[in-house]
Amino acid sequence: CILLSRAGQTLAKKLLGIRVVRRDGSHCGLLRIIFARYLPIVVLGAIPFIGSLVTLADALLIFRDSCRCLHDEIADTIVIKA
Repeated sequence: CILLSRAGQTLAKKLLGIRVVRRDGSHCGLLRIIFARYLPIVVLGAIPFIGSLVTLADALLIFRDSCRCLHDEIADTIVIKA
């Protein structure tokens, strides 16, 4: 989370040449990454049966035209080429 909040990139994202920013292109802070991007999916994922559906939906939403997963929609973030 710290790497992601500082530069918008983890090591894997850096290797792939992508980074995470807010939808308006601004920097995505640590609190937004933790409380809006990861925590809702983790909490919902812990609920029996519903958690499996949420986790599956989160992954499958990448195939839409916008290429944004559920966690991106919740946190209002996008992944761009760095």
